[in-house]
Amino acid sequence: TKLNFTLNKLCLSENYLTDPGLEPFFAAVIHDKSTIEWLDLSGNYRIGNNSVRVISEALVSNHTLKKLNLRGCGITNEDAKILANAIRANRTLVELNLQANSIDDEGAQELLLALQDNFTLTDLLLTEYTETYLGDVEGISKQMAKDIDALLVRNREKKVSIASKAK
Repeated sequence: TKLNFTLNKLCLSENYLTDPGLEPFFAAVIHDKSTIEWLDLSGNYRIGNNSVRVISEALVSNHTLKKLNLRGCGITNEDAKILANAIRANRTLVELNLQANSIDDEGAQELLLALQDNFTLTDLLLTEYTETYLGDVEGISKQMAKDIDALLVRNREKKVSIASKAK
């Protein structure tokens, strides 16, 4: 497998990607020396648990990926737990879109716990609605949405504070 050292944006949304055979692809695109900053896999509802595991493993060592779109990829609570472990370790991802998946409070709780250790993720999209209508949609309670949002706000404020000190 040839590794990517030049690609920085890749959109593979709505391509009917399925789990078998994607592992080598993800390993080549999101490896530790990758230059990719933005990856859109949205609408590939059959990506599957193995691919989520490979993506998560890559996120642990990847130092460039900033935006990952997994909207409508069939992500489950079990997958959210796998992603949460990667979020704990990753220090570059700022936006993760998990809208239109099968994540409820159980999976959201894992993401919330991961966010307590992560200070770089500033946008975690779990529902189709904005902050004015948080929770009680798609299986995520209002309280869970508020708790997650509070940590994201903390991360945004920390980012602004660091930028101000750099000036």
